Amino acid sequence: MGKIIAIMLVIIFGSVFVELMIDPLDDALTVATTDVESVTTGAAETTGSITLISQHWHNDETSLAVSCATDAAPGFTLAGYRVTVNLTGLTVGTTQDCTTNFLAETDEDFSGIAKLLPLFITIATLGAVFLAVGLGVSQATGKQLSVGGASLGGSGGIGLSQFVVLLVGVILIPTINDFVNDAQLAYSIVPEYVGVGALLDLVVIGFVLAIISLGVGGAIGKVRG
Repeated sequence: MGKIIAIMLVIIFGSVFVELMIDPLDDALTVATTDVESVTTGAAETTGSITLISQHWHNDETSLAVSCATDAAPGFTLAGYRVTVNLTGLTVGTTQDCTTNFLAETDEDFSGIAKLLPLFITIATLGAVFLAVGLGVSQATGKQLSVGGASLGGSGGIGLSQFVVLLVGVILIPTINDFVNDAQLAYSIVPEYVGVGALLDLVVIGFVLAIISLGVGGAIGKVRG
């Protein structure tokens, strides 16, 4: 029973933690950077562009700000592999310095590993999902679940303590879903976190499947017993 609780806790805390960690990771992996470029418009032009000295951390205009000497608040959009900023609403026939404030990635030695942490946590969460489903199947079939030569048990039927754990899991489904949705939104604008967004789609589905598997498998095991 303790193993089932531990697996469910891994799934729950993994789902929550992957969302909570993105802000501290962003702070550790980025540095506020200022780039000043000269922009010239022709006699009939109101647009221009800036090429940043390095990639912006986000793939949209989050944490990006532009102001120019003549046009204090021009319109701007991020393009060109996150290094080009297209400007609109500029005064025609002018040459002016435009200042861009953006987030650049730090060159710290740990940044490569740190960017993979959300992916590792998501994979561990999905691994716990597979274990929970496996335990449910083992309860239904009466066969012990073995991982790496170690038995995880799970051959018995559902008991009161397992029922309570599963009930708590059912109650937490909307909360887990909210955390995962927030995480998907946060990671979708940071391309450096490779693979996280795609795997997060599976977390809530897997959490529900784990609860169903443990509940149904435990019930079948109880009847069989």
